[in-house]
Amino acid sequence: MFYYSSDLRFIYQLQATNVGIGINQQAPSLVRDYYRHIAVGIVGVIGGKFFLNHHLSLSAESTLSLTHGWTRREMGEVDFNLRPINLSIEETSGVALSLNGIAAFMISYHF
Repeated sequence: MFYYSSDLRFIYQLQATNVGIGINQQAPSLVRDYYRHIAVGIVGVIGGKFFLNHHLSLSAESTLSLTHGWTRREMGEVDFNLRPINLSIEETSGVALSLNGIAAFMISYHF
């Protein structure tokens, strides 16, 4: 049996660390590593299912996705109030097209 479908995709990733360094310095600072990614898109799914018997089946799915995303990354040093001392900021946005040959492989039992 072959099947197909489509899905909407929403991705939100956030990773942030602030690590203290230079405690004995006159102006103590934190090393900041901040990453935020937001994306929206659509996904097409195509799959096949093979029934071994009435209750057991094997199936596999492939996906093709088109997403538009925005990313912000901050790396460098900040003070204890998170004001920049030596901070590099990168902001990017763009469209990504990705194909997952085998996105899922399943063994299913049907009641």
